[in-house]
Amino acid sequence: MRNTMKHQLSLLTLCQSNKIRPSFWIQCVFILLFAFALFGPITNLLIWTVAETWYFPHALPSEWGLNIGTKSLILTVMSQAP
Repeated sequence: MRNTMKHQLSLLTLCQSNKIRPSFWIQCVFILLFAFALFGPITNLLIWTVAETWYFPHALPSEWGLNIGTKSLILTVMSQAP
């Protein structure tokens, strides 16, 4: 028990010192990767909601619009009509 306490205490003092602190730029890279992992899929869904046509090699849709959403909304309303 006593040996474990010394080990935890020495690990705590090592972490508090600047010896193992990552550099500022490494921290920035990790924050940017985390933000991309969090907001990337949300952004992709938002782009897909307004994409009319989007072919493979293009980074963004070729045609933008709300025509597909309007068609699906009309079909949904018509299917629910008695």
